[in-house]
Amino acid sequence: MRRRQFLTTATGLAAATTGLPAVTAQESDEEAPVNPNAYLTNEQLERRLALLDQSDLITVSQIGESAGLGAPVWEVQLGEGDTNVHLITQIHGDEPAGTDGILVALRQMTAEPDRYEDVLDELSITIVPRMNPDGAMYGEDLDGDDDLERLTRRQNTQPWERGDSRHEPYYHYGSEGQPSGYDMNRDFNLRSDLDRFRDDDGFLPADWWSGSEGDGETSWQLDMPYEGHTLSASGLRLTPEVRAVTRSFLRADPDYAITHHHQGIPTDPGSEPPEPSIMSVMAAFGPSYLDQAPFYDGEGPVADAVNPFIDRETSERSLRLNRLVHDRLAEVTDPWDDFDTVTRYGYATLWGSYLDALCPRTNAAGMLYEISGQSSSVGSRAYGQKVEASRVGFLETFEALADDPQLSSVDAESYFDIPLSGEEFPIDEVPGEGGETVVPYQVDFVVGEPNETLGESDDDFYGRQERLIQYVNGDADGVTTRDTWINSLPSEIRDCVSSDPIAVSDGTASVAFTVAEGCELQLSLVSYTLPGGEFSFDTADEQELVDAATTTVGSGEYTLDVTLPTGTAEGAAADRGVAPARGVSPVRDEPSARGRTSPRGGSSLRRL
Repeated sequence: MRRRQFLTTATGLAAATTGLPAVTAQESDEEAPVNPNAYLTNEQLERRLALLDQSDLITVSQIGESAGLGAPVWEVQLGEGDTNVHLITQIHGDEPAGTDGILVALRQMTAEPDRYEDVLDELSITIVPRMNPDGAMYGEDLDGDDDLERLTRRQNTQPWERGDSRHEPYYHYGSEGQPSGYDMNRDFNLRSDLDRFRDDDGFLPADWWSGSEGDGETSWQLDMPYEGHTLSASGLRLTPEVRAVTRSFLRADPDYAITHHHQGIPTDPGSEPPEPSIMSVMAAFGPSYLDQAPFYDGEGPVADAVNPFIDRETSERSLRLNRLVHDRLAEVTDPWDDFDTVTRYGYATLWGSYLDALCPRTNAAGMLYEISGQSSSVGSRAYGQKVEASRVGFLETFEALADDPQLSSVDAESYFDIPLSGEEFPIDEVPGEGGETVVPYQVDFVVGEPNETLGESDDDFYGRQERLIQYVNGDADGVTTRDTWINSLPSEIRDCVSSDPIAVSDGTASVAFTVAEGCELQLSLVSYTLPGGEFSFDTADEQELVDAATTTVGSGEYTLDVTLPTGTAEGAAADRGVAPARGVSPVRDEPSARGRTSPRGGSSLRRL
């Protein structure tokens, strides 16, 4: 079996690591359904946060520890404005795209502070980039070799004990042979005075609990009375992660609250034939819009359909924010034209959730991202697309709020014109047979000329040469990893160039970039094969150069593009496609301009 990675997590920005308790092969003999190596480990996340923390614009601090691993729960703060935003990602450990998306957004804002000056001046942003370190690193010993294979999972790792609560709550569970844990988006609680109601044993009142029978067991939930309403299935704040995030939220005192998740792959009901929806958005709103609540039929408790503690003004801001992200994503057509398939996730209250339990505490307008594609079913297929949709949504939100904190130009009612997400889109598990397809690739955007070989010595890597601006890795299903290294470049180069994320579409990678006034740079976009589908220093010398485009340009806006490696679909499916090199493509005459000709009349691209 192909080994994944050992599970470790750092306990400080430069600390030792600890492993996760194993589940042996005898206890769980199913093969892992996905390969999660496209997702950041806790250590990788920590290193990237440490790099961000070097910026004067960013403050990174530890706000808590996870229940199982004792791994840090990190908080990132930036901006000095009067409008406060609180954003959390990866409350479910197997939903990682928001973590990558917000990291890319943070790197962009710190690398280009002039471009995001209004955001930094007008907003104060607080981010918890991974709320569930345990779930992100969860693993099992699938083959009995005493090594844990990383799988990731929804809940944290935390046992329930009889002294924790009067009953074991419904959202604490685990499959047979697995350590149990809590679904933490069921563990929040609206009350600031919850502890006041505990008895001498620390238990909440017995008459707040209700049980339902099923499969010979009783499932218990907390139905908490509050201001004339019953808040069904409220959380108990039993997890240290939820307690840490609650404190973070109240310190931030946000005007807007955003939480990022994954879902299945619903269809866009407005498309014919049915197309998958890139993601769904959901606004939390109050009784002012009760008639628009999708699951309210005029009967039953209002608190089951809408949040009674969210007033009209806050509801309107929530609706506007969600509509804004829908509209801005629809305007993004490069490199993916299906960003215009955003749908609406039907709102009903979930009283143990981040949005419903916390938004009323500060009158925060709430937004839920449900990016399409659960890791457990599609793995890292089209992962770069998920990250890019998240990044675009985050940055467009920040820029719009900096310009107008009320989002007054957006029609709140138009939120309900967004179609509700449709039926599940069928997942094609296996690549098509026959013909050529894109196989695993690496694309680097660098300063200077390309390296024709990688890894023959320590000096053959762009990052160590302080020449790497950004890179992407991917395969036929899309981008699996992307990162920017512009902050590691010498300042005289960093100040001269800015670029959009590398775009991948139809067998081609391209990058749009801008060279600052008074600068002249030689820049290259290079594609390589990627044996095994993952970068490794040990196998870098096996990578082959496929295509390269190099230009020397002065100030202006440009685009470079290269072809990606291809091979047979069978080969790609069998081994994640160790691609045969195609050789270097024909020399191009000039970089394509973004809406205008090159200010220097074009410059030649040299064939390597």
